Amino acid sequence: MRTCCGPSSLGVTTGEVVPGRLQRLGWLLPTTDTWIPIAVPVSDVRRSANYCSGCPHSRATVTGPGHTVHGGIGCHSIGMFLDQPSRRYEYNIQMRGEGAPWVGTASLVGTDHNIQNLGDGTYFHSASQSVRECIEAGVNVTFRLLYNRYMSMTGG
Repeated sequence: MRTCCGPSSLGVTTGEVVPGRLQRLGWLLPTTDTWIPIAVPVSDVRRSANYCSGCPHSRATVTGPGHTVHGGIGCHSIGMFLDQPSRRYEYNIQMRGEGAPWVGTASLVGTDHNIQNLGDGTYFHSASQSVRECIEAGVNVTFRLLYNRYMSMTGG
């Protein structure tokens, strides 16, 4: 059995194989064991988070004025970091908790409706139970299922 960094069955260690292969590919290897730090200039330009060009969430997370929006886990959560009133989230909640805070607060606030963003991966992972919970509680909530066919956040 071969180990990651130990001797192989051929008696050759990774530390001997990798430098040889790199040299054959034309890479120049350091001649000493001393690492030389490379200074990389940092620009003063600040870039805030935003959606990728062509991302379906770029348009799907825009909400009209006067709406209360709650977020969840997923790439649509970038909306809460944007300085754009059309994507303002009241809060963000853990996976499977989407809609649950609205069940407890709906009768206590002056808003009678809530929009809950929900990624498709999260929905199929566990949030279908959140939808059932809100139906059972009888709260006025619109689940906005943000569909992009990726289940990256859930490991799908």
